[in-house]
Amino acid sequence: MEADATPPVACRKTSATVRYGIAAILVVFYAEGLLRGGPWYSWVLFGALFVPAAYGLMLTTRALPRGLRPRAIDLALTTAAALTVAAGVREAGLSPVLAASLIGVVAAIVSTFHNRIAHAAVPLYCGAFAGMTSELVLADWPAVALSGLIAGVLVSLLRATWDGVGGKLGLLAFGGVYLTAILARALGTIGAGAPVLELDRADRLAIIAVPPIAVAVTWALRHRGLSPVMASAAPTAAFTILLMLLDNRTPLGDLMVFSVTPLCVAWFGGSFIGMTAPGRVGGRLWPLLIAATLFGVLQIGFKPKIAGFGGDFGASAVVAVLAMVGFIELVRIVGQRSRNAPGIAS
Repeated sequence: MEADATPPVACRKTSATVRYGIAAILVVFYAEGLLRGGPWYSWVLFGALFVPAAYGLMLTTRALPRGLRPRAIDLALTTAAALTVAAGVREAGLSPVLAASLIGVVAAIVSTFHNRIAHAAVPLYCGAFAGMTSELVLADWPAVALSGLIAGVLVSLLRATWDGVGGKLGLLAFGGVYLTAILARALGTIGAGAPVLELDRADRLAIIAVPPIAVAVTWALRHRGLSPVMASAAPTAAFTILLMLLDNRTPLGDLMVFSVTPLCVAWFGGSFIGMTAPGRVGGRLWPLLIAATLFGVLQIGFKPKIAGFGGDFGASAVVAVLAMVGFIELVRIVGQRSRNAPGIAS
């Protein structure tokens, strides 16, 4: 007797729970970061992306395995990474992008030491994004630790239910930071908020042009055997250090047309998109190049409501990747139906 292909009711319910939870974080990010007080094109872009991104989310999520619980090691790693990055930024004066990418490089190396810690790079990289949160948002160290802890819960629970989507770790870190910010606001300890990046025309052009380059580099390194975390973090760290040297320590600094921070953000976000599993886009690079350009547009339209929240770059990357995943599948379905439609008799 042929097995029933219909998923069990419990499985369908847990799949819906995963999707609704991720969707809630995305909606909060989009509403707070782009729609509230944003330009008219933010609303147009939201309408254009809504259907393919929602469908992409449905395609990339699975039901929670029965009995799944957060792993204590994941929570410890995300919390430690968040505190380490925050210390690097606030105490050592590192840029947030450089601090987080260096943690990613170390995490990728450490994860190769033994099979028991092979998974460590993922929670460490996720926690690093939470630690990028500005001191003007979460000033207290316990708040930074809590944001990393919550991010750890999310990444641990979703480790087997949502994968292959570039920017996922940043989005989950943003969820941890946002929930912590709600608590901090209730306690009266939240900061006034960080200012949004000021962009001139050259910066805007760079934010559109740089992410596709980062995607191509990350994609190429992954095809050469590097882990997704290393393929994202190592070039980002190198790119950031190079720009800092050009800007401050060489005569070429006087020739810099672009601001360093927006360029680093653009590269970092592009590298997240390049972490997308090839199978999500049919093994083709061009959808991710389009997603990277879309990421740049989203960053240009970003508003200061959640400026300084760790993980916001990853959240933008997730929106762009999900939209492309959903778009590709919708085009495939429409094309298949067109080919299967009965022709007009001659």
